[in-house]
Amino acid sequence: MNIKYHIATGQYEFAEVEFPDVKMSQEQIVNTYKKLKNAFEGKVQVENSLGMSPGPGLDTKTFNKVLDSFSKGEAMDSEEYAQMNVAQWAVIQEIKKSQKRLKVKNK
Repeated sequence: MNIKYHIATGQYEFAEVEFPDVKMSQEQIVNTYKKLKNAFEGKVQVENSLGMSPGPGLDTKTFNKVLDSFSKGEAMDSEEYAQMNVAQWAVIQEIKKSQKRLKVKNK
């Protein structure tokens, strides 16, 4: 199978990358596209364990509100989680680990 990627590089510009006679799964095709796209954009793709790419980040006031409610054990809004950047994800993950350790100690 021949695979051809069209990757936007500007408003009216694109790069074309073609791989002739390639045998890849659909997932491999999509992942290759993402990597190529990010290479042209000068970005490194970072995904969390759910396969989500980081968002632009929550503003400080909103993030503090989310932290406070999450620390109390309240559920987090998935939209807020999707908007978080990598650093904010790391904070949430450390709180989750801490909560799990505390549950184990209290048993």
